[in-house]
Amino acid sequence: MSGRKRHLLVDTLGLVWGLAVLPASPTDWDGAVEVFERVGKAMPRLARVWADANYRAEALATWIQANARWVLDVVLKRPGQTTFEVQK
Repeated sequence: MSGRKRHLLVDTLGLVWGLAVLPASPTDWDGAVEVFERVGKAMPRLARVWADANYRAEALATWIQANARWVLDVVLKRPGQTTFEVQK
């Protein structure tokens, strides 16, 4: 899938609830919005969304506030982290 990006919505067990495959040019938060628009209304119990630092865009938080009741938590690496670590 050269030139394409996959955007996934998974639960805490890693089960896939939503997927969007888009051209590489849109931002990561554009991909998140696409996934949320596709599956968000089908998940009325969804309350909190965790995202990595690529989704640290004010525009994504603004979109969620305007279109959903979710809380967006952006998980950042701890200072000095250079390898993968499981986050709390």
